[in-house]
Amino acid sequence: MTAKSKGDLLSDMMLNMIIPSVIMAKLDDWLGIKPSMALLIALGFPIAYGLMDFIRSKKYNVFSIIGFISILLTGGIGLLQLPKEWIAIKEAAIPFILGLLVIASLWTDSPLMKVLLFQNTILNLSKIEEAIERNNNQKKLDRLLKKGTLWFSSSFLISTILNYILAIVLIKSDT
Repeated sequence: MTAKSKGDLLSDMMLNMIIPSVIMAKLDDWLGIKPSMALLIALGFPIAYGLMDFIRSKKYNVFSIIGFISILLTGGIGLLQLPKEWIAIKEAAIPFILGLLVIASLWTDSPLMKVLLFQNTILNLSKIEEAIERNNNQKKLDRLLKKGTLWFSSSFLISTILNYILAIVLIKSDT
């Protein structure tokens, strides 16, 4: 993952999540397009943006992947006319899965906190690595990164619970 500018993050959010959600919710009302076609059009946004970003940077766009899955699940729930509780489950599932992925990163070479924080654009890594080595603090740093990753994953658990409650409270209409 590379450091992104505010404009890139805004584009990520708009093209992978916000515009596809509006398309699925309003295209039928605005243009009379059937929900199944609106779903296909909405899915085109994260696919196209993700491919464009991959060609440009040679890296997967996490927002495009999450946007695609989220739009596919929401659209599928709507097309299958599942009970509205399924939307609440879907809204809770996304942060839950992200939290699990954050925890799973602990068993990789690069825990997520290390990936997020240890970037030359944010910190002077050569000075930090030199000080860690000089003071023999690598184990302390590893423990701190592990603890930070666990705290970060707990924020996703809180989001899971709040998303579910919020969806149950706010969603009144059928899918």
